[in-house]
Amino acid sequence: LLAVLVPVLMSLQWGVAGAGQDNGLVPVQIKRILLVGETPAVLLVDETEQRFMLVFIDYFMANAIRMGMERETLERPLTHDLIGIFLRNLGAEVTKIAITELKKNTYYALITLEVTAAAREVDARPGDALAIAVRMKIPNFAAPELLRTLEDWDRPGGRGGKGEKETPP
Repeated sequence: LLAVLVPVLMSLQWGVAGAGQDNGLVPVQIKRILLVGETPAVLLVDETEQRFMLVFIDYFMANAIRMGMERETLERPLTHDLIGIFLRNLGAEVTKIAITELKKNTYYALITLEVTAAAREVDARPGDALAIAVRMKIPNFAAPELLRTLEDWDRPGGRGGKGEKETPP
């Protein structure tokens, strides 16, 4: 895995992710979509350039996120575009997404909506939340305990070493 990650991380053009911390969450940004073996993953990095996380997704989600990142539009809206259209038309604004937990090798995310100045959170798969975020140009966050350094990833017991580790879908 390090053979894949190190060249990718070293080639990135780093920038500031934007807003500061939010309730202990760490701002992250999507740097790229890459293949780990044959499985697509979203590479998220924090603004210090020191911590990252990989969220394994399927090919359909990878394409949806890529299209959003590249501002590619189609004649007809895709599912994530349609969700954004519904929310805007209902007077709701998506203000952020946060990847908040890892349970049994599965990440969990929350999408924060503001409806009439009241924030609401909606349970979501991280890939769906990220696809909505890139289309609606909203900030991404992650719980700090989910972010790792390259050293963490490669050590025994780390996600890339032995012990509990992420399992691609």
